[in-house]
Order: sequence, then structure tokens, then C-alpha cells
Amino acid sequence: MLELTVENIGALKNVRWAIPEGVSVLVGPNGSGKSTLLRMLAVLRAALAQTLPVAADHYFGGARGFRHVGAAETEQSRIELQVGDAQWWLRPTVQDASVSAQPEEEVRLSGKTVLRREAGAAQATFGGAPLVCGGKLALAATVDYARTLGVEALSDSQRQVVAMLASTYFYQLYASYDFNLSNLLRGGSQHGSDQILHASGQNVFTVLRNWSLKRDSRPQYQFVIGALGTAFPDFEDFDFEQAGTTVTVTVHHRGAKTFSILQESTGFVCALLHLTAVASASAGTVVGIDEIENSLHPEAIRSLLASIRRFAAERRLYVLLATHSPVVLDEFRDDPERVFVMEPGRAVLPVPVSELFDRDWLSQFSLGGLYAGKDFGAPVRPNAAE
Repeated sequence: MLELTVENIGALKNVRWAIPEGVSVLVGPNGSGKSTLLRMLAVLRAALAQTLPVAADHYFGGARGFRHVGAAETEQSRIELQVGDAQWWLRPTVQDASVSAQPEEEVRLSGKTVLRREAGAAQATFGGAPLVCGGKLALAATVDYARTLGVEALSDSQRQVVAMLASTYFYQLYASYDFNLSNLLRGGSQHGSDQILHASGQNVFTVLRNWSLKRDSRPQYQFVIGALGTAFPDFEDFDFEQAGTTVTVTVHHRGAKTFSILQESTGFVCALLHLTAVASASAGTVVGIDEIENSLHPEAIRSLLASIRRFAAERRLYVLLATHSPVVLDEFRDDPERVFVMEPGRAVLPVPVSELFDRDWLSQFSLGGLYAGKDFGAPVRPNAAE
């Protein structure tokens, strides 16, 4: 179980999103908050790795964009994440035109409070004992504390919290991607031991080479190669080349044809990055991809989705796709409960399309056609007659 609650943050007024395991899709009008919602877990991850103000600056441009513009002064902001029996929530506040680094924060395990911090406090209560947090989130301070002392030095209740963190992947829960194709194709990837794709995609060639060389990670490489070969039938494999500290690839096609990656289509490179992003995810974690359809032929889109679905099922991943593509939506005809709509006029978002329409009725139509025809997820326009 993975459930995200967001109140009065950025473009999001009131979100209650129960996210099913596997591949799901998020649709809605431009400006409805799709991209903000897709990256909210990345915001939490950045806040844990650094501080909440740093995350607010990076993703919202600071306090001005962080708090929902329509929120009344008396309405609080809130972010809550529930993973299985573990629940983590915080109430961010804006003080002196900046987001406070010390929000009210709590972690519950099976309904029992195991970590608690009051707003503005420099310390929290962790398993019944005080914990100095400073400007870090209490959850981040808990992890640092456990690493410093060692698990054997913790109380039983503190060990429960650490075990919960390890089992629910709060620190590595989410990865979102903003690929820079021009820099990648012209500059290649820096040599290193990377096993996980960076958000920019710049290390993709290094990651793929490293996967191909190790038995434990070779299935990830084989997934990427196999899925690319299905989506682009002429493709066979890569050769990796290193010049100094730079790694790049030569692409092999059927008929003994080879090409520089610079000669490949934008769609091929995008597909390569999307597949590597999904293959980088640890079991049980979340991957978010915005507009997977960019530069891709409809048949390639369908092929990629089929491959990603199989891989996600094997790894128990949560893959979230924000899209405007009718082709992507049509691939969810048999799973309308996995299509979530930022539907204008609804008090709580997103809404599964299966709640907007009768499932039997939906089965008679193309979801992509209904979306393109503005039956759901359409912008609200003023009545010309008024």
C-alpha cells in the first residue's frame, strides 16, 4: 500500500492518492497540478537528503510558490505518506517569506507514534528519548543518529523506527527524471561505478556498461536491450567506448550496421533513458516519468509500456506516468482504475476514471478518444453565452 496526501502545496489544494502497485497514469488539463503531484515524492526525498527549504527552493522557487495560492491563512499545509503500516506526515509552514526547516512532524508505526517533533523545535522525541534535529527533518536526523550509534545501541522502540525506514525505502522511495539529451549525446557519460541513473540521465552509458559487466545487474541490462529491440526491431546491442573519463556507445543494428549514438533518433534515446530509469529502481520503490510519449511512434509507445509493465510486476514497482497521449491512455482500457484524473471541479484529486464513469460503459470506448474528446480531464472554459 502506498498513499500520498497533499494539502495546500504548490498547485495542489487537496490530494488523496492511493497508488496501486504496477504502472499507473495521471492525466488532466495543463495547469491542473499533474507535474507537481508527480514530483511530490521527489520533494520529500530532497527534503530528507538536504532540508525542506532547499527542496522548496528547488521545486517551487521558494516560499512564494510552495504554498497553494488559494489557501486561506487559517488553512494548514500538509504532506503525508503511508507505506504499509508506516505513516509519515509533516505540516510545513512559511515564516518570514521562507519555508521553515523545522515543521511539525510525526512517524507512526501500526498506529503508534514512534517519532514526534513540534513545529519550530530543535529536537524531536524518538522512541521515548530526545533527538537533536537542528535544521534537518526529524526523519533524516533519525537515520543519521542510527548510523552514528549503530543499531545495537538503540532501544527496542528506536530499532522499530529504523527497521521501518529500511523496509519502506523512505530515502530511496522516488526517482523523477529531467533528461538533458543535448549534453548527453555530445558529452557522453563520466566514467564511474554508477549503478543508478541520475535524474538528468547524464550517466546512462556508464550505468549500462556497469550493468552489462556484473552478473547481479546483468538482468537489468538485458531488460533494457530486450525492450529496445522490441520497440525498435532493427536494434541489436551496444558496444561501450571510453576515451579518457568519458563513456559513450556504438549502436549495433541488424545486418551488421553500426551507428554512433549521435546518429540515432531522439525517440530511440528517450526510450533508452526511460527504460534505464525503470531498471534503476529498487524493489518496492516509485519511478515517475512525465510525458513518456515524447518523440515516440505509437507502436513504440505500446511496446515500451508492455515491457515496463512486465518489469514493474517482477520488481513490485510503482511506475507513475503523467501524460496527454491518447495512445498511452488506450493501453489502460482494461485497467481504468489505474487512470487517475486531475478532474476540474472535484474537491479531492486525483479521481480514478473508473469512478467518473461506469466500467461497463467505459469498456465500449477508447479511453484516449474520450480524453481527446474532453469527456474527462478537460479544461473548464467560460460559457460563451454568459
